[in-house]
Amino acid sequence: MDVQVFTKRFLHQCYLFDCLRGSQPFCNVDHEWVALADEDHPHSVFFVDGVSRQHQDLLSFKILTVKALNQACGVPLIGAEVLTQPPWLLEEFNMNREERETARSWLFMSESDILGHPWVVTGQRRVYGIECTTCVMYQNPPFGRFILSRYRSPLHEDSVYWLNFSERNVGSWKMFLQNNAANAQKNKITRDDNRRYNAGISENLAQNRDDNLVNQLSGMTMH
Repeated sequence: MDVQVFTKRFLHQCYLFDCLRGSQPFCNVDHEWVALADEDHPHSVFFVDGVSRQHQDLLSFKILTVKALNQACGVPLIGAEVLTQPPWLLEEFNMNREERETARSWLFMSESDILGHPWVVTGQRRVYGIECTTCVMYQNPPFGRFILSRYRSPLHEDSVYWLNFSERNVGSWKMFLQNNAANAQKNKITRDDNRRYNAGISENLAQNRDDNLVNQLSGMTMH
């Protein structure tokens, strides 16, 4: 049987956010399971090489439409604290670079009223009847630029977020990851040394305690 595909008719599509098949609520059992399970996933969905603004607009409208119906769509709901820290420091945003990749997009949902440091609002627009607010980082890192877009609808309490990254100079992202890996290894060696040092102290203390006990018992026996 041929599968019908609807490119913009979201009310006729499978509710999984990136499925275009014309079937409701889900085109198959697997997509229903994915939609339910992935909303509890602790990490954002990421797209290698990024997502165009038009595709971002369309998917955001579909996601908010499905959520307004109180249905699952497979987009993770992540705590508001992720937008108060630099994204490259957070495990919610996978920064591991694919070969020749220079851009990436992350998709997730979170609370609506949380925009602030380190983000600065740079513009607002309306698309498909929903509000889109664009932000940049107050101070972008030397290896690239992060842009945050929030899609907000009065029909749902949480918003759709897109975090878009573009490499600043060729090789800068790769260099950042290499430096991070080297620092992580250095920190691991330091932690291991500290553990061995502390273990040595504990062992010496235990030995001293045992020696003192033996001496005390020996003294009691002599008396």
